[in-house]
Amino acid sequence: MRRIKILVYMAVMCLLLSGCAQKGEDDYDRGMAAMEAEDYDTAISYFKKMTDRGDRKAESYRGLGIAYYKTQDYATAMTMLSRSLETMESENDAFTIDVLYYLGAASDAYGELNRALEAYTQLLEYSHTADAYYRRGHIYLEQGDADKATGDFEKAVSLDGRYSLYMDIYRDCVEYDQNSAGEAFLEKALQTQPKDTEDYYYQGWFSYYLGYYDQAQKLLIEAVNADDDRSRLLLGKVYLAMEDTASARSLYQDYLSRHMDSASAYNGLVLCDMSDGDYDAALSNTEKGLAFAKDEERQSLMFNRIVIYENKNDFEMAKNLMEEYLKEYPTDEEAKREYQFLQSR
Repeated sequence: MRRIKILVYMAVMCLLLSGCAQKGEDDYDRGMAAMEAEDYDTAISYFKKMTDRGDRKAESYRGLGIAYYKTQDYATAMTMLSRSLETMESENDAFTIDVLYYLGAASDAYGELNRALEAYTQLLEYSHTADAYYRRGHIYLEQGDADKATGDFEKAVSLDGRYSLYMDIYRDCVEYDQNSAGEAFLEKALQTQPKDTEDYYYQGWFSYYLGYYDQAQKLLIEAVNADDDRSRLLLGKVYLAMEDTASARSLYQDYLSRHMDSASAYNGLVLCDMSDGDYDAALSNTEKGLAFAKDEERQSLMFNRIVIYENKNDFEMAKNLMEEYLKEYPTDEEAKREYQFLQSR
């Protein structure tokens, strides 16, 4: 599931929603300060004091909802955000929109897709924004309704043509096995003329995903000539796809001369070494990359290290490393299948 990013509006909302009573103002302000400091447990304690007294209930329930969302207690977040809407004493569209965004996100994260759909549909009654259409489209994808998802995504890109939105839509479509729909959005994005380095970078990605490697190369060279480091890494991937490991290796080495702690660049060198059949060099670069790797790069390097040992015919080491890998990434279905293979060796 795509991780939904939400902007936290931390400005104090004294909106006459449930009466800005003077009593307890200090607790509310302390709760908001704790939210800004990402001290959510402290924020919850202050907002609970407010709701227990009945002070600024709509705003305090909103604060509780956001704090619980941030601590991944999505069920409680949903309850608090619903109470926030229920206790509003006067209409305020901006406040309602903010609460509905969080309610939709919490419901999605908790797996309550119908409730998330309801929240985003209600949100669209207040705000016809690209983000609102995108979020509802994402829910339709999760529910398996590709046609409605595509309709909302079309509305989203008609309101906001940012390439990052096209990228999010494509990746969502791929995640839910709607590759052709996602590719159609990339094709649409490529019909526009790139204006700056950022545009060349994104169009390079789109061309790479679509398998237009020659086109991706030309676009990314423009960005690399403008000294865009992200494009150096991506151009390396393009060269690997074109089986030009010499050019890919040169780019990754150039990147490492500027960023010595780049796990991504070391992983690129690993792929070059593996493609060239130099598994000792690949293993060396894997270990160097793991010293700096986090998140997805760490996962990729750990998996590649297993493949290297398989190619070196050291299946016992590969099996041991796979067991270590699966402890960290137990939901990787490809790795599970590979482990079954290794157990049979």
